Amino acid sequence: MDERIGMAIFLTIFLSIYGLLNFFILSMYARLFKIDKGYIFYIILVLSALSYLIANMIIANHSDAISRGVYYIAGLWMGFMFYSFCVLLIYFVIDLATPITSKLLGIIILLGVLSILIYGVFNAEKLTVKEINIQTSKNADLRVVQFSDIHLGAVYGKDRLNDVVVKINELKPDVVVITGDLIDGKYNYDKSIFQLLNNITADIYLVSGNHEQYAGFALVEDLLNGTKVKWLRDEVIEYHGIQIIGLSDSGDKLKVNMMLESMNVSTKLDSDKYKILLYHRPTGWKDASKYVDLMLSGHTHAGQIWPFKYLSWIEAHAAHGVYRIDGGEFMLYVSPGTGGWGPPMRVGSHPEITVFNIQKQ
Repeated sequence: MDERIGMAIFLTIFLSIYGLLNFFILSMYARLFKIDKGYIFYIILVLSALSYLIANMIIANHSDAISRGVYYIAGLWMGFMFYSFCVLLIYFVIDLATPITSKLLGIIILLGVLSILIYGVFNAEKLTVKEINIQTSKNADLRVVQFSDIHLGAVYGKDRLNDVVVKINELKPDVVVITGDLIDGKYNYDKSIFQLLNNITADIYLVSGNHEQYAGFALVEDLLNGTKVKWLRDEVIEYHGIQIIGLSDSGDKLKVNMMLESMNVSTKLDSDKYKILLYHRPTGWKDASKYVDLMLSGHTHAGQIWPFKYLSWIEAHAAHGVYRIDGGEFMLYVSPGTGGWGPPMRVGSHPEITVFNIQKQ
């Protein structure tokens, strides 16, 4: 299928669904507050339904305070819309059986949703650190720090990356790994922001995520030029007595198995050495257990806002945290991410930097 046709179909579906959701939410609020649905209502409806699309178009070409503000508000509206839909759908069902329309109820619903929104915004700003100790039968002694899905761009920029760098240095890692989505997508980036990565006092390895693909690898190369970040693209390297395998992100669920099998056949993988696989999506982790000891992924954001955690589990049966296979040392860890995408908020999840202390038993 032609890429333009595919994009047109996607936009049509997205705008149709998003438009219907906006219509339902605004109609319910209008009903509760007894507001007539005149032409102003429909102007607001069109603007809200198109807000995220317009914001993305603006931010792809401009990076000033106004464009970032528009993008931020559009993201907040998306979060407000989701939680309003959840509450108003319950109200709608109850109201069908027992009419309870009142302005007081509307105020209670509105304040409740706004409270969730405010909590989510503040929660998204609080970086947490999680430490995991790993015992292995292999000869390994390494302190690894992972961060993932920071999505540098319109919402997360210099301040967030600087906070991450400071916290990482406090943790004194031997090596730092970035498991994809360092950037958010097409955006007029300030290249100097990425020079902050040079302040990290450890070696840094990166694998690409789906958002690096959206932005284009040429842009990513340009942004990383002059930094100490080493970009691993379907390759294996030796590092302090262990092997680190970096695979580029792919929608092909069989990629992990195919690539690791190929590396194993070509004897690039040493069975006696501890092996860490960096792969953005937590897909193929059961296949990976046959070849590596530790797999580090991201992508899911732990759902970012509840209850999407349960939906993010569908793709790979791994949404966030530690996953193991009985009878072996293999471990998968899925990071909840260090930034976020879409609504600049987190409910039911926390932005995280993860530390892995890998030692021989």
